[in-house]
Amino acid sequence: MANSLSFNGNNLATYGAYLLKDFVVPSMPTPKLNTSEVVGRHGGYLLNSKYQIRDISVPMILKDYADTAAFYTAIDNLNAILDIQLGQKQLIFDYNSTRYLLAIASSNFDSKKLSLTAADAKITFKCVDPFWYSTTETTFPTILTASPQLLSVTPGGNVDIEPLITIITNATISMGTEIKVYNITAGRSLTWVTPSNLSADDEIIIDSATWLVKYNGLVSMATLDHGSVFPVLVPAVANLIRVTGVPDGSISIVYRNRYL
Repeated sequence: MANSLSFNGNNLATYGAYLLKDFVVPSMPTPKLNTSEVVGRHGGYLLNSKYQIRDISVPMILKDYADTAAFYTAIDNLNAILDIQLGQKQLIFDYNSTRYLLAIASSNFDSKKLSLTAADAKITFKCVDPFWYSTTETTFPTILTASPQLLSVTPGGNVDIEPLITIITNATISMGTEIKVYNITAGRSLTWVTPSNLSADDEIIIDSATWLVKYNGLVSMATLDHGSVFPVLVPAVANLIRVTGVPDGSISIVYRNRYL
């Protein structure tokens, strides 16, 4: 529906809530620069930079209700959809329906009656993760037949992507073997040392979004090499990835393109 948004799979226009036509989501999260000045010198030093949490205030109009009872029923439904106890959910605007923000309501669903069956309204969403994500998930599967083995993955987007990497073994791997995933393009490498002998169908998961390694479903960080950095995918270029330590198995790289 035109001039609408969806939250957690629910199009709010279904409940009579429409975006005001002049509403525009900021296209880029607000940057924060941490700097330091030195007395007696021009300028200073850039210590670090990051993008801040997004707060998006959405003006809406509530309309098209048959009567007052229908109006208040719609308000109840909207409040249930926006319930913060459900956690962060996908927020999608109809003008860019192939991308979403991960959001949670950070204000009441305030409304001001215009008539018995219409009202102005506003809802504010907080996006702790400030980036847009593609609504389409991409999976890159590859059979591993040698160690080391090189892969090439070319994602889209315009900001580094934090993939979910799953490695499954097809044969025994000895305890103490270094399993290494090195994105040569990004210059980031993670090494996990097998804590025991691995057998066929054992599973290692590297979750760059949560900074966790799991072995057969259990968190396994004790044997992570101290110099490891969780891998990312560089957007819009071919990422050359070298996998070491698994000469017989498979790897799956799952990701969503990410945007400013």
